[in-house]
Amino acid sequence: MKKENDYRLEDLRGKQADRLLNDPLIKEVLQGMRDALCKNLETSAWRDNEEREEIYRMLKTVTAFERELIKRVKAGKVALSYLEQLKKKVGAVKNRVVNI
Repeated sequence: MKKENDYRLEDLRGKQADRLLNDPLIKEVLQGMRDALCKNLETSAWRDNEEREEIYRMLKTVTAFERELIKRVKAGKVALSYLEQLKKKVGAVKNRVVNI
């Protein structure tokens, strides 16, 4: 079972991933990689299946990198939601204790 600190870490990592995904330089680099790979694919020799397969794998790697960051962002949002719910529960318990 996850501990509160695990959720805090997941929230932090999600926020870091979100910053990376929205960083203009990272966006530029990823788009530049895609553009260059697509151009290489278009200009590859029609008989060079090996080169096209390598380009395809590289394109898939760029996409997988982005997907992994997106997964981290989503996990961070879930963790933050859990932490907010936990905070509300703790606050409600404190109010009950004070009112006793």
